[in-house]
Amino acid sequence: MDCVVPSWIHGTVSSDIADALDRGCTARAAWLAVQDQFLGNKEHRALYLDAAFRDFSQGDLSINDYCSQFKKKAEKLRDLGEHITDRTLVLNILRGLNEQYSVVASHLRRGRPFPTYADAKAELLMEELSLKHCSTAPATSLEAAAGTSASAPSAAPSASGGKQQQRRGKRGGQKNKTGRSGGSSTSSTAGQKASGASPGAPQGWPSFYNPWTGMIQMWPGPRPPLAPIPTAP
Repeated sequence: MDCVVPSWIHGTVSSDIADALDRGCTARAAWLAVQDQFLGNKEHRALYLDAAFRDFSQGDLSINDYCSQFKKKAEKLRDLGEHITDRTLVLNILRGLNEQYSVVASHLRRGRPFPTYADAKAELLMEELSLKHCSTAPATSLEAAAGTSASAPSAAPSASGGKQQQRRGKRGGQKNKTGRSGGSSTSSTAGQKASGASPGAPQGWPSFYNPWTGMIQMWPGPRPPLAPIPTAP
């Protein structure tokens, strides 16, 4: 049996540890050699692991990965003789959470009775799911608002174009009325010839016909009588 146990030890450890063991040693000697490999300088290793355990924070990790890594660090400390209670584990998990979990972390710290590791992890997973749902909802509403704002300007030019056409129709009606009262077609043609513009060229704002332009001839004759000034009754 003393030969069977060393064979088990040599067959289960890694090659570098197996090379450090003596082939002809007893089962106890082989076990003590393996123990020195794993637990040698355990005070220093426990010191470094404890510092990593206290300073660990979430960063970009998900809640599941973050809690799992904290759990593994606590188990390594227990293997080195540093017992980590469940309360200490939960407190350090809440300490290293991101700012977006500050509300649920404060709620868990004040819970009575104090939550276990399993309860705290379940609450954090639910909060993570809620935050993901809230972050996707505003993005959908913004896309819908962007689609509405993109389609709204297409109707605005048509409305303004209709108003401009109505204004032009009113101005054209005023121009036609003035032409019927004083022959505006002849005067407009003469004005275009005088200005050098072609009849088909686009024009600016329309000018109204003034019937009082031109030369007035005065002929001598008797002065007409003045109208009587009305008197009050």
